[in-house]
Amino acid sequence: MRTQKPLLRIGDVVIDEEFLSIADLLDEYKSIRATSKSLGASYTKIRRTIKELEKLERILGVQLIETKRGSSEHGKTTYTHTGRIVLDNIKELYSDLLKLTLIL
Repeated sequence: MRTQKPLLRIGDVVIDEEFLSIADLLDEYKSIRATSKSLGASYTKIRRTIKELEKLERILGVQLIETKRGSSEHGKTTYTHTGRIVLDNIKELYSDLLKLTLIL
């Protein structure tokens, strides 16, 4: 029997391994375009994750990300200090859920 990967829901934001992977790469590359290239995913898919992060901001009532629109230098997406803390806590919670599903 194959165990299904857990989903974490905060409000109407669903957090899974893909969401966390994209969120981590956004932190590393600080660019939607560079993140999409590194994953081989569409720009739109990465942008959707940012929209989900913005929903999470509204749900939690704190700013998680800062975005600067592109120009000749392209855009930049970074996490606020609070955003990094929240993301780290979400990753830890997801990791604990994943371990729990492997035990069961």
